[in-house]
Formats: sequence, C-alpha cells, structure tokens
Amino acid sequence: MTINCEKNENTIIISPVGRLDSASGDEFENFISTNFTEKFETLVLDFSGVDFISSKGLRVVVSVYKKLDGRKLKITGTNTSVKEVFRISGLLKIFEFD
Repeated sequence: MTINCEKNENTIIISPVGRLDSASGDEFENFISTNFTEKFETLVLDFSGVDFISSKGLRVVVSVYKKLDGRKLKITGTNTSVKEVFRISGLLKIFEFD
C-alpha cells in the first residue's frame, strides 16, 4: 500500500492506494496517527485509490473516527464495492461520504 498525504490550513487529506486489509491496516493506522500531531479541523480519507477494504480496514476507519475528538471525518472517492462494504456494515449512516 502506498499512502499519500496533503495538508493545508484546516484539512488533512490522506489517500491510500491499494488494498486496505489485514496486511496493510496497521501501516495505514500508524500513518494516520502520526498526522494527529498536526492541527486540523477535517480529516479527509480519499479512497479513490482503494480497490478493496476488509473488516480490518473498517476497524481502522472506526478507530480513527473515535480519536478525532469532535473533528470532522469525510470519506471520498469510494468505488462501488468499497462503498458496499460500508453499507453492509451499517457505517454509511455514521460517516460523511462525498
């Protein structure tokens, strides 16, 4: 998995590329955690490069959401199959999708 990060005044955009599964979940979570030292209001997870997400990937997203302390999480760029995993798990109602 490759992970790209872009920061501006109030937003951090994290763009993973590849599969978000048990093999890459810890790496993705650690990468995001290192960016929590920055001040931001919104965290955008750009999943346009993610072609698969497993239950481990979902757990990472939920874990990150819990650590945001009232800051906003937006998920963008999900393909049909990735969005379906969020729907089946009931997470479409919790997160903001774009």
